[in-house]
Order: sequence, then C-alpha cells, then structure tokens
Amino acid sequence: MLQSPGIFVCVCRKWFVNLLGHSLKFRIWEPSRSKVPSSEKDAALILEDGTILLGKGFGAEKTITGEVVFNTGMVGYPESLTDASYFGQILVQTWPLVGNYGVANPEISDPFGVPLHFESEAVQVSGYVISELESPSHWSSRESLSEWLADNGVPGIAGIDTRELTKMIRTRATMLGQLSVVQVPYDTPARKILALEPAGIVVSNGPGDPRKCTPTIESVRSLLETDLPIFGICLGAQVLALSTGGETYKLKFGHRAQNHPCGDVRTGRVYITTQNHGYTVDEKSLEDFEVSFVNLNDRTVEGIRHKRKKVFGVQFHPEASPGPYETGFLFDDFAKAAREFQSGKA
Repeated sequence: MLQSPGIFVCVCRKWFVNLLGHSLKFRIWEPSRSKVPSSEKDAALILEDGTILLGKGFGAEKTITGEVVFNTGMVGYPESLTDASYFGQILVQTWPLVGNYGVANPEISDPFGVPLHFESEAVQVSGYVISELESPSHWSSRESLSEWLADNGVPGIAGIDTRELTKMIRTRATMLGQLSVVQVPYDTPARKILALEPAGIVVSNGPGDPRKCTPTIESVRSLLETDLPIFGICLGAQVLALSTGGETYKLKFGHRAQNHPCGDVRTGRVYITTQNHGYTVDEKSLEDFEVSFVNLNDRTVEGIRHKRKKVFGVQFHPEASPGPYETGFLFDDFAKAAREFQSGKA
C-alpha cells in the first residue's frame, strides 16, 4: 500500500487529443490474471478507438506512439524485436510466455560473424505488448528482456490479454496506439512534473493523515498556479483543499465500504460510491473551492470543485475498484478538460 499519495501525470500529446476528440466513452481493461512483473510501475496501452488496456510496465520508462501490430510466433522474440520491418510499430506477442530464455550475447554468431539471434544492431519496435513476462533461464542469456528493452529505450507492457487484443487488431486495417509508464513519487517538485509537459494531473488516493503529506501539498500548491486541469481522488482531494489553505479533520467513523450514497450538489442526483478514508475536508475552511458532493449518511464533504479553475476532487473512488461504476463520468470530465487544455496550448 502507498505510504503517501502518488501524483500521476496524464500525458496527452496533440495527436492523441485529436484521435479521442470524437468520444469520451472509454473501455478500460484491467490487467489480466497472467503473471506480471510486480515490482514494475503501472502502464497503459491506449488505442485510437478509446480502449484503454491496463497492465504493468517493463523496459524503458517513457511514452511512445505507433501502429499496433501482432506476431503469433511461439519463439524468436529477439529476432522479431530487431526486425527492421517492425520499425516504429507497437508489437503485440500472442504467445503467452515471453522472456523465458532472456536475450543472448550478440557475439554469438555464425561462421561469417553474423549474430545468430538478431536481425539488426538494435531493437526496432517502438513498444512491446505481452501477456506474461518470464525470468530468463538459458545458457546463452546475457540479460533479461526487460533490461535489454531498457538499454534500447523501448517500453513494454505485461499483463495484457494479447489474444483478445489481436482479435480487435484483425478487424481494422490500421490501429494506432499509445503506450504510456508516467507516475512520479509523492515528493516530486512541481517544476519536474511540469517538465513532463502534462495535459492534466491526477493526485491519487492513499492512507493516513493528509496534513502530513507536506511535499505533496507544496507541489500541488505550485501546480495550482498554472491552468492545468487537476483531479484529486480521496487523499488527493484532501491535498487539494490543504494546498489552498483549507482544513481537514478525522472522522469519528471512517468511510470504508462500497455502498456510501453521495449527493451531487448541482444536480441533486444520488450516486452509490466506493470509499476508504478516515479524514475529510472541513467545509467551513474552504475559500477557493466549493462543495460538489455530500455524503448522505453524515452530511460530510465528499467532493470539491475550484471556483475558477478546472480543478476538482472527490473523497470516493470513481474507478470503482471495488464497487459501482456510477461515477466513472468524472474521468470523462477530466479527460475533456485535459483535451481542451492541450488544444489551447497548441
């Protein structure tokens, strides 16, 4: 579990903004039950039709774009990844076990000095999508697949149902995608976050007393001086309030369940939400924010909205893990704000 909130940087380049400009409805696939590298960071493969596939990243930590294509071979991933025919593409491997024999030493060659396991001098793909990342076990292995891709500046994502993804790719002549591993620690200064040129910031949830998250509060305070859209979730919403001089307090009984009713102040509509927090925002302390959602059980603050900027936060978990999906529209609102911000910058 996170000891402090993370700050997730959603990078929406101009081409991606244009691709998704026709729809705000995303299909989100959670990581499959396949074995994934637990020590690596979260990653996402975003397709041009709005499908978002969540998994775990390996290899290089960067955001890339390219045409998504697939390969049904059972072996030969080093040869495929160095094949110049795949240059600039995001390669999907349908075979579930990848990386189990690592990457051979390029000095292993034929009598003419040509490397036996490489089609060129470097990895040619822009990204690699697999189901299961295996640890290498082979006499010829010099390094792991993840290490090799990192050395070549190529990101990968594991935990994807690549066979189901291949079915989607087969129905289209061309499918563009974006592979993105962008998450920074809780104490990252605002200047470093802004250097990533984000189109929006998500301040994530986490445990504990929000007043102790001093580095995060300072970063968010600086970020609020920009026009960037910011979305705070649970602890992230409390950090938003604290960064503008608001106050928080500990609840007598924490909100920890999947059935908390919350009322939308603007529309009067009631949503059933997932919650897991022991602190909340003091409504009387708010100056730059107004209350957007209220808990109907104890009338405490469940959401805040900035009075002038596209900045908002909620105490509940709109990603519905676990729980109802009723408030997923909040991500649509954030995505729309990020697109509008990016369009204004262009």
